[in-house]
Amino acid sequence: MADCKASTSHDSIPLLNLEIHASKELRENKRWPWFVWFLLKLIGLYNSRNIVTVRRCHRCRLAAAFRRPYIEGENVSSYWGRLSHDDLEKSEGDDHGPLMVEAECVVCQTEWFDGEGKYRPYTENEIGVSRWNHCGSLILSFVWPIVIIAFVMFDVYGYIKMLLEDTDGDTSSMPIISKAVFLSFISLTPVLILTANVINVIMNQKHPKLVLDSGFGWYRALSVRYIVKGLQHLDLGERGLPHKAFLGLCLIWPCVNGAYRFGIIYGLVGVADEEEVHVQITSNVGMVGMLVFAAFCYLMMLLRLSLQKQFLLEIEFLRKHVGDVDLCRRRLALFAEGFASICRLVSVWFNIIIAVSTWGFTAQICLDYYVLTKATESPTHQEIVIMHTVKALIWSVNSMFVLLPVIAIRGIDLKPLWMQYKRSIRQLVSVDHQAFWDRIISFNEEQSPVTQVKALTLTFSALGLFFGLEFPEQNNAYWSNENIIHNSTK
Repeated sequence: MADCKASTSHDSIPLLNLEIHASKELRENKRWPWFVWFLLKLIGLYNSRNIVTVRRCHRCRLAAAFRRPYIEGENVSSYWGRLSHDDLEKSEGDDHGPLMVEAECVVCQTEWFDGEGKYRPYTENEIGVSRWNHCGSLILSFVWPIVIIAFVMFDVYGYIKMLLEDTDGDTSSMPIISKAVFLSFISLTPVLILTANVINVIMNQKHPKLVLDSGFGWYRALSVRYIVKGLQHLDLGERGLPHKAFLGLCLIWPCVNGAYRFGIIYGLVGVADEEEVHVQITSNVGMVGMLVFAAFCYLMMLLRLSLQKQFLLEIEFLRKHVGDVDLCRRRLALFAEGFASICRLVSVWFNIIIAVSTWGFTAQICLDYYVLTKATESPTHQEIVIMHTVKALIWSVNSMFVLLPVIAIRGIDLKPLWMQYKRSIRQLVSVDHQAFWDRIISFNEEQSPVTQVKALTLTFSALGLFFGLEFPEQNNAYWSNENIIHNSTK
């Protein structure tokens, strides 16, 4: 209940002692677009705690934690025995929050920078998130992805049951692979979100060793606090949502694919009475799953744009504080922590996408090749129309699952951004501060967060190619009237 009470006091959040009132008009930002919060809800990212909190650098965070037991009159050893992440990062509405920091240091202030590098603290009411953040958010963060995963498993159960009841003995491998690829993609985002929500909840409990020794976990990039802190660099209140064309693509493409599936099922193929409920449920879940996947792609694009802004701010910070090694290291360490988390998230995300998409495209290409070159049966006109219509749908769906993430990230990882950042630092090197720049460059190399595509992903992708080349000739019944309904509802 503490979280619920805290979330109702956003207007009374005490700001730190930094002459904020002198720049009141600067703080009166426009609310962020409501679609940002709807996007997070659609994906499954909810938060019951205060999202806007006191933000400290590592040194100030530890200093505050050291002072807290003395202020509260608690035994120091017992306090550190129960220390948690929330104790290290108390929210602004807590009783002891203002006591911990007399004034923010320079590095702490950078945590409130906007896209132009101006210090602009804000409250939850000012950005418009307070209405979306409530006591039931923690439960919804588990219920929504579980519901999607449950319906996907229902689809898997129905498909397996259909295969077991097929007594003709002509079940081919390629339709099964295509179905598995589609279900893997629509369940990918809910599984990632559910996993991240569970880990973040565990990390926020009284487990100090897990918090302090967890490193740059990918799940941190899916924390609502991290997302909001990143999006502040995009000046959403003044400029609105960026790349609206890509947002439109993320909304329209899944809807077109979903409508296309409904048209094939009910317009060309037809549905047996005993399969009506199953087909309707799986079709609707398929459309929702594609929308959630596309929404996640747009969120990843927002985070990438935020990183590009942050890189420029880091370069400007180094330029202004050239010569102060300790100060710059503290700032770079804070930035590297967040950047490494999203790098690992992108790595996990694309490792799965590359592996699954390889199987999907291999199955479809091999099947198309076989149908064009080795098919001996003469299909009817109706079967030809269904065949080409379903093939177009499959290609559209598989392409969407690959192209949207690639467009969002502008590649398959964030290594180009990191390389550009390091080149920009080297361009600032001067003879007068050669020792300073050498130590900064060396520190960046130590903090390098870039990860590579895993060998397991390459192995799994190679297996997809192998099976695609090995088993295409067993699929001569793929486009039969009996199987077309199952393929078109995949």
